[in-house]
Amino acid sequence: MLVCLPCLYWHQLLRQPFQRITEFICRDIQHLRYPSSLARYLNVILVFLYSALMHACIDAKGGVGFHLTGAWACFLLQPVGIIVEDIEETLYTKLFGKLHEPASLWIRVLGDIWVWCFLALVAPLYNFPLMRYQDPTRNGAPFSVAKLLRSHFEA
Repeated sequence: MLVCLPCLYWHQLLRQPFQRITEFICRDIQHLRYPSSLARYLNVILVFLYSALMHACIDAKGGVGFHLTGAWACFLLQPVGIIVEDIEETLYTKLFGKLHEPASLWIRVLGDIWVWCFLALVAPLYNFPLMRYQDPTRNGAPFSVAKLLRSHFEA
């Protein structure tokens, strides 16, 4: 399986500072006990809230207003998905015992189906407002790659 290392690094680059801020809020300001479900879920919710805010700012730069962006719905549904996964894993463990590593094929297939279904739900929430409201003159590359290639081949 091919893995995009810069892609992995990019997401970690964004996640880690957000997570440090939310850990500070949960541990030092709210004085939540670690590890606890409340601290875990509040941390996850806050990380995705900051991510939604960052994406909403990027969208605003592209001409999609804060009230029109799909970043809020998309990124604030992510913690719901994580909570559903945790509930499912807890139920599975109570019914069938601890998951074995590596997971069996049917569990991996079921997990892949879940991820693709959840992605199919949340991706349009973010992308459709971008396609509908984004001003292409205010976002994207500062030059047209297609025009650059066309001029190169026409010369």
